[in-house]
Amino acid sequence: DIPGLKVFHPPARHRKYVGGVDCAEGLPSSDDSAATFIDLATGEEVCNLVGKFTPTVTAIHCSKIAEWYNKAKLMIESNNHGHAVIGWLEDNGYSGWLLAGHNDRAGWMSSELGKVLLYDATTEVFKEQETIIHDFETLTQLLSIEKATLRAPIGDMDDRADSYALAIVGRHEML
Repeated sequence: DIPGLKVFHPPARHRKYVGGVDCAEGLPSSDDSAATFIDLATGEEVCNLVGKFTPTVTAIHCSKIAEWYNKAKLMIESNNHGHAVIGWLEDNGYSGWLLAGHNDRAGWMSSELGKVLLYDATTEVFKEQETIIHDFETLTQLLSIEKATLRAPIGDMDDRADSYALAIVGRHEML
């Protein structure tokens, strides 16, 4: 019953999963909030969530999806809106589900270094064929990321790409 949720594979018993979350403001004119969940062992995308969600709604939806996917761990982009998601999860008993990023704090620090590490890890899993994408729009966004900026071209979206990459680095943290 979560709007914007696409399930490619329902959770399997005894499997572990990890989610990546790129949160936005939730206004009609803002970027989408996006979450991607992948299978820890295979790197395969199992579901994603995309929509104009506020940080609180994003946190609630992601906590429900993570619960369904066998208490999946979450790697959340640590930026303005991401801090609100992290705060809601911590305040509501989900702090044990939060993964620490490259700065050893909950979430993935959104910085120049963070972007480089994020997309280096993502490039590596594609090179090693350690991931499978089912969502065409996610693939399109990933392919559009510009090497010089590690962002989508001006006017294009990269929320799904970022959430996928966050799931990838979350997977690396768990392996």
